[in-house]
Amino acid sequence: MTSRWTRFWKVAAGVVILLLVVTALGLSQTLEVFFRLAFGWIRFLGDARPRVRIDAGKTSLVIALLGAFVVGAHFVLTRLYRARQSAIAGDSPPSPPGDRDGWRWKWTGVITALLVLGYLAGVTIAGFSHHVAWEFRERNAHPRRQLWALHQATEKHKDKLGLLPSGATATPVGRLLHGWQTQLLPYFDRQALYKKINLQLPWNDPSNREPFSLEVAEFGGNGAAYGSRAHEGYAPTAYAANSRLLSGTKVVQPTDIVDGTSNTILAGEIVGQLPAWGRPNNSRDPAAGLGGGPDQFGSPWDGGVYLLYADGGMHYLSHDTDPYVLRALATPAGQELYP
Repeated sequence: MTSRWTRFWKVAAGVVILLLVVTALGLSQTLEVFFRLAFGWIRFLGDARPRVRIDAGKTSLVIALLGAFVVGAHFVLTRLYRARQSAIAGDSPPSPPGDRDGWRWKWTGVITALLVLGYLAGVTIAGFSHHVAWEFRERNAHPRRQLWALHQATEKHKDKLGLLPSGATATPVGRLLHGWQTQLLPYFDRQALYKKINLQLPWNDPSNREPFSLEVAEFGGNGAAYGSRAHEGYAPTAYAANSRLLSGTKVVQPTDIVDGTSNTILAGEIVGQLPAWGRPNNSRDPAAGLGGGPDQFGSPWDGGVYLLYADGGMHYLSHDTDPYVLRALATPAGQELYP
């Protein structure tokens, strides 16, 4: 018993050390993928269970077909087994139907169960392979995932400081330094990149060129679909904040969103000449429209734009959304009435 517990504690210590090493090397995202693959199905079952509806008719049909398959398989296998036994025994008569040496129902049941398990295993492997490919190749490719990452980072910022990130930081004399996306870097597990930035100097100071030339997957803009790269070689972003919420150096508290977080846009997609993610006041007014112009939100998708609301909700709004609705969603405390 003592040796067994010794082995257990050795394994536990090894796991803890491995987790610490992975975290120290900045591989926390890889660790997150592992846990999502290993335990994500638990949350999926919890989310999916309320939506599961059993169709009595289809269930009965499946049971009937499976029963017919078992009976038919048993009949065929019994004849094959008897023929095989007869060939082995030579002139000996075949086993009668009730003979204990004949083909048994439990054998048919075992074969049927193996076939069903093989089918389910194939479906599972196909789904697992697809999920792994999505995790490692496309995890940060879709705007919904990137906007969700922005929401999570904003929530962590709010939980720690009690405030939303400001549209820009500035010196006491009003010289702009850094933007809202730079303020979120530590909450994306991008501490190493954040530490390279001299926050006392403007984002486009020569000493800050290296960190701001690095692409950040959560900020998008690393594909040709959204538009051209930012000016002067800085890494671009495919998202901008709502200028009526995050603009300038004003401090925004959660209580300032009087209209409700579910009725206020936080950020959204942009296209065209993409700005650098480090640029201060990277924001646009949703009320200007969703046409993808230089001062508008927009997307490379046909029909609409993905917008992130302050409560974390993501909505795909049409390019033709009523300007009044957009203005109502843009203001945090306008208390507009929806038509």
